[in-house]
Amino acid sequence: MKGVYVLLLEIPKDYTRRIGSLGVMQFKKGIYAYIGSAQSSLFPRLERHYAKRRKKHLHWHIDYLTSFRIVRMKEAIYARTDSKKSECLLTEKLLALPFSKPVPHFGSTDCKHGCGSHLLLMLDSSQEQIVSSIIENCKELALEPLVYER
Repeated sequence: MKGVYVLLLEIPKDYTRRIGSLGVMQFKKGIYAYIGSAQSSLFPRLERHYAKRRKKHLHWHIDYLTSFRIVRMKEAIYARTDSKKSECLLTEKLLALPFSKPVPHFGSTDCKHGCGSHLLLMLDSSQEQIVSSIIENCKELALEPLVYER
């Protein structure tokens, strides 16, 4: 199954981490939203992101975060879609939220739509507020969002 997804990750304290070709990056304490897509095998992709294997092959930028012990996966929201463009449209909508701040270039180095980032720091907002905003914005894009149940 194809689809778009948003991972909510919590970084409980400021930390610095090398992120592949992006080099060393600093991450502030907070909740982050990562917007991604799967052009096949949506559920295995989500499970891969939940896996805490330190020896996981680090392919995507997000793998560098999800493989680090300090990072906690809080929730995942997904929607079925055949359109890869949905990933960028959803990113654009979430970037417009007053409490989101992009992490430059993260997850978007191969983006064909010119997105500056697919990872957003969600400033001063609760997990419930973030999830509600994600669901609302998915619906505005005619997507049917679901919370991923493991």
